[in-house]
Amino acid sequence: MSFDLTPTKINPSPADIERFASKAKINPPHFPESLSSETTTPTKRTESILFRCSKSVFEDIEFVFQHTNIKSKQKLLESLIIPEVKKMARQIRLQQTADHSIARPHDNLP
Repeated sequence: MSFDLTPTKINPSPADIERFASKAKINPPHFPESLSSETTTPTKRTESILFRCSKSVFEDIEFVFQHTNIKSKQKLLESLIIPEVKKMARQIRLQQTADHSIARPHDNLP
């Protein structure tokens, strides 16, 4: 069995294009409710970060992943990194609050 892989160029006439467009206007495509943009269920919002590391770090991540019951490397990294990031963010916010609450001598000048 062989296939002809040469591209075929189709040259529709203006009447063909008009007929196609009019049928599309009359019969718009129907999407299942789960694909509709007007669903009432909120979607999960995510952001992504590209994580680059050395080969040895990647091998360590792979080693830990293989020897734990965590379902994905993403979950492994999240379980390790997110608690530390939240802890650091809390410490930075506390420090910023403390820095702003300290009265500076020139703040009380008329």
